[in-house]
Amino acid sequence: MKIFVFVMIFLLALPSSVHAQLAKVVPVDEAQADVELRTFRDQLLEAVVTRDIDYIVSIAAPDILLDFGSGMGQEELRLRLTEGRRFYSEDENPEDYIRHREALWLGFESALRLGGVYDAENREFVAPHYFAADLGDLSYDPFFTYFTIAQNVTVRDRPNRYGTVIDRLDYELVERLDGGDGTSYARVQLERGRTGWVHKDLLRSAVDYRAIFEKHDGKWIMTVLIAGD
Repeated sequence: MKIFVFVMIFLLALPSSVHAQLAKVVPVDEAQADVELRTFRDQLLEAVVTRDIDYIVSIAAPDILLDFGSGMGQEELRLRLTEGRRFYSEDENPEDYIRHREALWLGFESALRLGGVYDAENREFVAPHYFAADLGDLSYDPFFTYFTIAQNVTVRDRPNRYGTVIDRLDYELVERLDGGDGTSYARVQLERGRTGWVHKDLLRSAVDYRAIFEKHDGKWIMTVLIAGD
């Protein structure tokens, strides 16, 4: 199973007063070119919004991959969507289960909303689109790398909406730094040692949830729903 395929990526070279000089991944949604795939994804997104677990499980492969250990299968998927428990987390408390469950639902929905790329070689559709990105020689730690998921995202000098705007981002990758606990903002590394604050809703981790879909016997199914690296 191939997780990454090619999508355009380049480096900005604009003055720092305009934009940070960071890698940028352009949004892509190739599902728009396939009516059947687009309809399938729209129905799945509606099921995620309404938390229709029976439908979600029904379109999952019997051996759907859910983590990089031994987590797989429709019943494990149902368990995670309903209770948040995972096969290897029996010693966790109910608060942990709820946190895992809500992170899964949010990550699942955002993955479906952020476009995707069709990998013709492996006959897979990968969502969101940036998990199909080839970052080339770019050196980065995926656990500290975040994708900016919108255009004209303000970077402020303080972690609140009254902070002065010091930069703007358009789909750039940024390094997330310590700080921002208890606020809606994340501290990020810009170019030449500068740092700033970006609203957390406009950033998505490079190891957040992604999904892979394949067509079997004329029907689209979900074969992977996974986070981590």
